[in-house]
Amino acid sequence: MNLESEHKLKFDCRLHGRRDWVSDEELQAELDALPDRADNVLTQDEEPESPPAATPAPVGADSGSSTPGG
Repeated sequence: MNLESEHKLKFDCRLHGRRDWVSDEELQAELDALPDRADNVLTQDEEPESPPAATPAPVGADSGSSTPGG
């Protein structure tokens, strides 16, 4: 296993609860090293318009397929 894969696995949140897997200090240092992405947050005023809901196909509508042998 290469170092990058091992690093990703070490800080995988699904494995965090394992005993002696990663110390709290190591986890906090990793979290502090992550980039700040606050510029990607939208406020409620900036929330984009939601697309219109798709209309369901009518029940029994022909999908365009032909019946076998016909």
